[in-house]
Amino acid sequence: MPKRIAITAEYFSRYRQKLGFASQADAKNFLGAKDITPAVDFNYIKPLNKRLYDIVDKIDSIVAGEIKIEDAAAFKKEYIDRTFEIMRENDILPMLNNQGRRPEQVYFSWMRGYVISNYFLKALGLIFGVDTSKK
Repeated sequence: MPKRIAITAEYFSRYRQKLGFASQADAKNFLGAKDITPAVDFNYIKPLNKRLYDIVDKIDSIVAGEIKIEDAAAFKKEYIDRTFEIMRENDILPMLNNQGRRPEQVYFSWMRGYVISNYFLKALGLIFGVDTSKK
């Protein structure tokens, strides 16, 4: 009959050290591949930005004339393209995460809210009597 070995916390600690990990957290990160950060998929972001364009176009096609933006193309360039370029140039995209969601998904969610809130800024200004032309 083989000799029985009691599996204790000390046993796991020695096993982990033999594998080359100084701490339990290091072992978990390695075994769970938590230390590998996926690259941002810019090919995925292109259609997401296109969808943001489409959202602006759809909203713009149905809102009342008083709150329509004057130049939809300029609005999209400013609030979608320029914002994306700023985030890209400053390497912000890889830092976007939310409970394990991919950066592209977090980016799209944030951008959708940002773009829509800026689209309706004029309407909010009219409702609350605030001049929104001054930033």
